[in-house]
Amino acid sequence: MITPWYRAAAYAATVTLASMAVQATVFLLLLLLSGNPAGDMADLLITPVLAFPFFSIAVLTVARMVLPALPRWRTAAIDTTLYTLVLLFVTIGFTASEGLADAVDFGFVMLTVGLLSLQLPGALAASALAQPRLLPVVGASAPQLPASQIPAPQIPARRTPA
Repeated sequence: MITPWYRAAAYAATVTLASMAVQATVFLLLLLLSGNPAGDMADLLITPVLAFPFFSIAVLTVARMVLPALPRWRTAAIDTTLYTLVLLFVTIGFTASEGLADAVDFGFVMLTVGLLSLQLPGALAASALAQPRLLPVVGASAPQLPASQIPAPQIPARRTPA
């Protein structure tokens, strides 16, 4: 069965925004614990903050609409892989003006930052936790009859031995 678009979009937004919230929390804790100015950490956040969630939500929504309902951890593995690829390609795409070799290097640096800041593990966890919302409802329930229209059960007459 195919997942409806609104469930797929809600799932994709949950996975993307939850993992980015985990990353932001880890970065905030690192800033507070290290005593470094915010500018030092901002150098790592060159990936466009507004472009990545848009592409990630779009790709995950399409993937959930196209793929059939899968078990929880298989869905989480596939969607985390797609999330990682989107992060890589968006980073490369937005830094390609500096040269392709440097852009690819920076893309893999951002993947390492995503692992160390728990963004990618957060995406895996969010995907596994949000997966039950993807399961489509199979059929509608049977219509209920009012109690006055339900026929009384017929009890067979008891035979007595002769």
